[in-house]
Amino acid sequence: MARGTDAPYSDVEMLCVLRNDASHESHEWSVGPWKAEVGVLSRAAIIHDASTLDYDWSLTQGAYLDLHPIIDSTRFLPTLRAHVFGHSVTEFDRELRATLIGELYEVVAKVRNALETGHHDYLPLLVAKTATVATFAIGLANRHCYTGAAAMLQEALALDDRPDGYDDLCRLLIRGDLADAQRILGLCDALWMGVELWASNKGITLYESQRVPF
Repeated sequence: MARGTDAPYSDVEMLCVLRNDASHESHEWSVGPWKAEVGVLSRAAIIHDASTLDYDWSLTQGAYLDLHPIIDSTRFLPTLRAHVFGHSVTEFDRELRATLIGELYEVVAKVRNALETGHHDYLPLLVAKTATVATFAIGLANRHCYTGAAAMLQEALALDDRPDGYDDLCRLLIRGDLADAQRILGLCDALWMGVELWASNKGITLYESQRVPF
């Protein structure tokens, strides 16, 4: 509703800001044709949430950028934007590296395994996850929060800083052309090769030169 993009089946999400540090809770219910959710949080808890930097930062934190105040006499809600973007270059790069290694590399490996083991029926889910994680990584690199999950693929394609191979895989997913297993593997491998160069150009090291002791 705040963005003016709500559709007939969209749920109503509201945030109630407490003046004290009372217990937090969330109320969620459905009344036939629509559903509502009201989160009840203290200012400290909301600031903590808005300041979170995780692999899906580019999707989850966008909710703090387009809040529509009903009652906000202290103008607290507009201050949350600074918390969303209040991270250093080092922090963004650290999270980007963690996303590429911990999330993207892992799902690309699952694509390869699915081809090796003949589990081709698993590939559509893996392609969707590969493109989703790559889209999150692009959001981190561009310091861009998407307006929502429905629009994030198209928004990512319009951003300047993207790894080679992303566009082809993303458009394959958008078309739903997921029947050719070997083509899927080739595009996922091409994306990872592009990510290696992309990360290197940013000074982000993806591979350790020696075994890390634990």
